[in-house]
Amino acid sequence: MHSRVPLFAPGDLIGGRYRLEDDVVLAPATQTWLGMDERLKRRVTLRIIPADSPAASLLPAAAARAARIDSRYVLPVLDIVPDRGILAMVTDWTDWPALGYLGREPMSARRAVETTMAIGQALLALDAEGVHHGRLHPDTVHLDGNGQVKLRGAEVDVALHGSGMTARAAARADAAALVGLLYLCLTGTWPEELADPSRRGLIPTIPAPSRLVPDVPSNLNNLTLRAMDEAARGLADVRSLMAALAVALDDMAQRQREATTPGEPRRWRHAGRAAVALGVATIIAGLTMTGITQAAQERAAVGADQAPIRTDDGNLAAPSAAPAVGPTEKAQPIVAMATLDPDGDGSEYPSLLGNIVDGDAGTAWMSKGYYSADIGGKRGVGVVLDLGSDKEVTSLDLQLTGTSTDFSLLVGEAPDGALESFRSVSQTRGAGQSVLVRLPRPTRARAVVIWFTKLSNTANSIGDSGYRAGIRSATVYSTDGTDGTRQ
Repeated sequence: MHSRVPLFAPGDLIGGRYRLEDDVVLAPATQTWLGMDERLKRRVTLRIIPADSPAASLLPAAAARAARIDSRYVLPVLDIVPDRGILAMVTDWTDWPALGYLGREPMSARRAVETTMAIGQALLALDAEGVHHGRLHPDTVHLDGNGQVKLRGAEVDVALHGSGMTARAAARADAAALVGLLYLCLTGTWPEELADPSRRGLIPTIPAPSRLVPDVPSNLNNLTLRAMDEAARGLADVRSLMAALAVALDDMAQRQREATTPGEPRRWRHAGRAAVALGVATIIAGLTMTGITQAAQERAAVGADQAPIRTDDGNLAAPSAAPAVGPTEKAQPIVAMATLDPDGDGSEYPSLLGNIVDGDAGTAWMSKGYYSADIGGKRGVGVVLDLGSDKEVTSLDLQLTGTSTDFSLLVGEAPDGALESFRSVSQTRGAGQSVLVRLPRPTRARAVVIWFTKLSNTANSIGDSGYRAGIRSATVYSTDGTDGTRQ
């Protein structure tokens, strides 16, 4: 028989460093506390288990794996501390509410889908790094007011339950739990069977969402039932569920447009659906470590009252939605621009750079045409944005011309420097027209480079057979105070 966790009290010191402040969960086998790191003076979460529990032998290795995860979607593991017959795992603290709290009442259909897709986006970003959660639960998902997600317990929650799990099994468990989180958002009820692989046989006994909440749309009800059936057979897949949810979201947006603008020309309806389809493809295939809120922006653009814009290259561009930047982030003036073409002749149409900052969504800077998406074997082509002085850069809002573009963000101190003088801070794959790239952490730099490494085929838009990079607008955000007025 294993011992219990001793009864701790506020003010107790763990490992000579972490001061307990307030209990969150008190149980015989585990305790969770809000604490203070006395050395760094920051709030932390401590999860305490007996040193002789089965989980204690698994937790250090799992915590070491979790500590290597570098993702904005995860609350990081900071320390493992043995002390007086216990083992304490220290993680970052967040005051974002858990979905277990937010989901106590049914959400609207749109909010339920968007919340589930935000969690799915986080899971896909982790999957791209070869990481899974394995024990996803409403209380391990934290959301802020803008729909941003942080997951608690990636890699370590499986160990805390005293078991191991293969990567494939963890991926299946995450997909099944995501179905359960959709069910929770629609009904306010958490189906435990979807989060526990040992209870998979009971999934068919879970009532349909519409039996608990009669006004759940029939398409979402049927989608959830199909996803539950796949989970029961061990076939649930995050990407497939995300694609189905995106189609459902498109249907909701289409019905709303038809209800509010019954005389809307069919060509604009098709253009709107194409923009949403582009967002779907980006969610599934274009996630990066920096995190892209592109799909949400494009869905917002589709729902806007303004009609799509006819551009100078023959494309239809959706109106730009306000980017989801934080309250302390401000747009920075771009004082100068230049093209970067180290493997060519340097003539990537610098005369068109003014189109990036002219405020006209119908104009754009375009690169020269190439016969292949890999820029004819070049390392890349780019545009340098000069901020005039060093800034704490946090994010970049881009409106592009393509439908599947790969690019990196580079930063440096000298706007006129060679390519080697800049360092990469993010990579984006499969970007569509509207992209908000958030840096993993604020980075001080004067110059920001949008460095294209894979171009979009422009044959259907400007009448040639080439591949081009294109930027309609670019806005750099930082935490430096400014009114954002261009100089």
